[in-house]
Amino acid sequence: MKPHNNLGVLLLLLVLIGVAFFFNTAINPLRADLETNRILHENERLAAEDRIRQGRQAEARYRELEQRIEQEERQYQAILATLPTRRDTGELVHAIEHAATTTGANLTAITPNPNETPLSADVVFTTANLTADGTYEQLRAFLERLETLPRSAQLTLITLRRHSDTDWRNPTLTLETTLETYLYRSGGTQNAN
Repeated sequence: MKPHNNLGVLLLLLVLIGVAFFFNTAINPLRADLETNRILHENERLAAEDRIRQGRQAEARYRELEQRIEQEERQYQAILATLPTRRDTGELVHAIEHAATTTGANLTAITPNPNETPLSADVVFTTANLTADGTYEQLRAFLERLETLPRSAQLTLITLRRHSDTDWRNPTLTLETTLETYLYRSGGTQNAN
């Protein structure tokens, strides 16, 4: 080999070594950055898929809650339809009087409680004290009729007292009870008084 060929080969080798060194020092960090970016992208993709899954679950839960709210609103409206308004109170008094008349009990007093307890914007809870006289059988039948009134009402605090001046074999009794009922304030803005 001739010396100038050796010099050319040596120069070529030096250029190749320089290119390899440059390629190695310049490209390897780019490869590392590329790998880091690939990992970041993969993590972001997984996080996005997780957020999408959570969003779909939240959307399904939201639809479920909307349906539940609609169902409960329908139930609430159905309950409100069964509650009397203040205008219907006369029908309640008439039903109580009719129950007393048909059973032979003597209804002596219906005393409404002026205080009402608001349960919601639409509904108030109110009570009335009832007093009636009659035999045990008459008062029992009267109570049964009151318990089956066609409205949301219940009897509490039932007291029976025997009149002292009556025959002990068929005594006259006095019944005192509290009738609890609910009234619908139509429109929800009326005053309960």
